[in-house]
Amino acid sequence: MLTLKDIIEIENTPEILDFTCPGTDYLLWPRIRTTVIRMVIDKEIYGKETLVKDDAKLPFGKVLKCFADGYIHNLRFFKRQAKIAFFNSGVTNIKIGDAYFNRVSDYFSLSFPDSTLLIEDAFQFQHFKPRTNKNVMYHAPYILFAGFLSRLPLKTFNEHIVQRFIKFIESRLQGIVRFQLTDKQKGLLHRILIGYCRSLGLQLDMYEKLYQRVNPGLIFFEDGCYGYRGHIIRLAKDMGIKTAEVQHGMISSGHDAYNYAPFIEQSSSYRKFMPDYFLAYGQWWIERINPPVEMIVIGNPYYEEMKQKYATGHSSKNKILLLSDGVRFHTYFEMAKSLKESVKNDYEIMVRPHPIERKFALEQFAQNDAGIIIDNSENLYERLAGTYAVIGEISTALFEAVGLVHKIFVVNNEITTFGLPECPFEQFDSIEELKTRLFSDNSGNVNETIAASIWADGWENNYREFITQCIGLKV
Repeated sequence: MLTLKDIIEIENTPEILDFTCPGTDYLLWPRIRTTVIRMVIDKEIYGKETLVKDDAKLPFGKVLKCFADGYIHNLRFFKRQAKIAFFNSGVTNIKIGDAYFNRVSDYFSLSFPDSTLLIEDAFQFQHFKPRTNKNVMYHAPYILFAGFLSRLPLKTFNEHIVQRFIKFIESRLQGIVRFQLTDKQKGLLHRILIGYCRSLGLQLDMYEKLYQRVNPGLIFFEDGCYGYRGHIIRLAKDMGIKTAEVQHGMISSGHDAYNYAPFIEQSSSYRKFMPDYFLAYGQWWIERINPPVEMIVIGNPYYEEMKQKYATGHSSKNKILLLSDGVRFHTYFEMAKSLKESVKNDYEIMVRPHPIERKFALEQFAQNDAGIIIDNSENLYERLAGTYAVIGEISTALFEAVGLVHKIFVVNNEITTFGLPECPFEQFDSIEELKTRLFSDNSGNVNETIAASIWADGWENNYREFITQCIGLKV
């Protein structure tokens, strides 16, 4: 079976760093690395072709409104300075009461509220308002302006370098993993790289002015290890600003953004495009990845708070929860039906859709005669508190169930073997095997030592200590 180690062998050569944006020494590989690797993973592991987005179908009115909303909102931050800045996602906002709270970045931001500024992405061209955290400016005007620049032939350069690079990548893929890029995939890579080269100089000028105005000593970049933010990470480092990424989901030795071929891992040139630090949930995660960054255990504030809130006081554990993967909801629904036939009536069988398939699942499966509940609850932890067993494949929610759910089971198949090679949970090969283990006292339990290694305690003290050592800021 193909492994991630097999795939990333394509980058295990000095030649891959010979290709740079014309007129600069900014590497091309970081910009498309994740895209290329996931083209292979999607086809060879998930059996589907990476979707090629049609930019022409972007909702122009919605984009323009998002840009204007962000620009007007940001005027109040024109003179705002902060020793700590976060480039963070908007998708991780959750509604608490009447306001939105970012479960990844707000805990850290509010630890140093007078010294931290969030620069938050929109989600589907929409900003979440109002926000609990008032120190939030919007990234959309910068992203959309950069996208606009990438479409304009403002910079004349020889596109042959991009064409040669794509041919080089194609040759490496064919020779090492016998993978053939489709014409659409090559077209996508070409558009990404041409746009990147056209807009790079203007983007660097734009972000340099932003960094000078905010004047941070440390910037966090969500998805910093993915590569596509590599140019603004390098810019920050060149300006003497320290950089970091906070873990925001499941990572493993099967996660492409956090595992690198030996040459890249040791490359000082590539390291310039990576954060200086990676702040992990616990030691378990660090031991399974090898990004060329310094890794530090911090913990997970959201998990820590939710566990304290929901770990006790829920006497009724009468639900069995299946976690869909975002692609094969029907498979999980059929598994739930099979379980329903053999499980006692005092257990509710629920299937929780992945966010990207929630609308489809509710429309197609909510009204069913099998007695299966489609879980649409907003608060995952509140749901886990009343759950006896969780069943899934590759999901952060499996790890979030640790300490809240009696039993955790993982399907043993090609997907989990690839994405979670060192699985800390009990695996099963068939639904019949799961049925026999589900109510066994000796099955599905998580080792306490492993659990403690997955989730470190004391995130706030750990974070403040890191900030003090990194930039000397104390509270």
